Amino acid sequence: MSSELELLKQRITELEAENVEIAELKKENAELRKENTDFRMKFANFEAERAELKRKIAETLRMTEKERTRRDAENVKLRATIEELRKNNTKESAELRDRITKVEQNQSLNDNSSNNSLPSFNSVADQVPTVTHHKKPLVDTSLPEDKEMDAFLDEEYKKKVSNEIRQRNREKKLCFSTSGQIQESLPTHPKEKMSQDLNSVTQPCNSTSSEEKICSELDSKCKKGKSVDKLKQELFASELSSQEPSIEQNHVTKISETLCPRKVTSDKSSIDEAS
Repeated sequence: MSSELELLKQRITELEAENVEIAELKKENAELRKENTDFRMKFANFEAERAELKRKIAETLRMTEKERTRRDAENVKLRATIEELRKNNTKESAELRDRITKVEQNQSLNDNSSNNSLPSFNSVADQVPTVTHHKKPLVDTSLPEDKEMDAFLDEEYKKKVSNEIRQRNREKKLCFSTSGQIQESLPTHPKEKMSQDLNSVTQPCNSTSSEEKICSELDSKCKKGKSVDKLKQELFASELSSQEPSIEQNHVTKISETLCPRKVTSDKSSIDEAS
């Protein structure tokens, strides 16, 4: 009986030990289940994040595709505009070249016409200093100091010409007064000589009017922007043409003095006494 009791006690202790192990296993199983649920939740979150990432990747790909198509369209438009600008640039450059050639041709024609209209300029080259022609550039590259100097030279030249014209007008008025006194002292001359004297008297008036025309032409041409060298040439030619009547007048006065020297001397003495 004692042996059976011992066996039963031993069996009970073994069962108690097994129960403790079972309790520990249950506890471990519960922990494992808890960890399993955590892992499942983490896996679900991971799957959600993965789906979100896939969605974002698809959206970015779609946006990049749209941006690429838009940029391609813009590049095509820019290329077309560049081609149009190149064509317009070539057309404008050709038009500018044509205009430049036309301007150069017109300028050369104007230079030739001015040179042909002044045949007497070469015959009196010893009396007048030579004037060099410079083609006016298409683009004004002159400095402001050069422009001021040109304007100053133009003003000085105008003043000089106006002073010379005034001096000549005074001289011609004196010639006109002396020729009128000579004409009054010669009443017995024939009709032909009287007509010559009258022509010699009217010539100074014509010369003065021609010089006034020169002044007006000078102002108008300066306003139009002609070069100073051409104005000098035209003024010189007009001055030569205006000097011809005064030379003829001197010849007439000399002829009249040879015809009646006594009356002329008497008139001159009377003029001197009056002065």
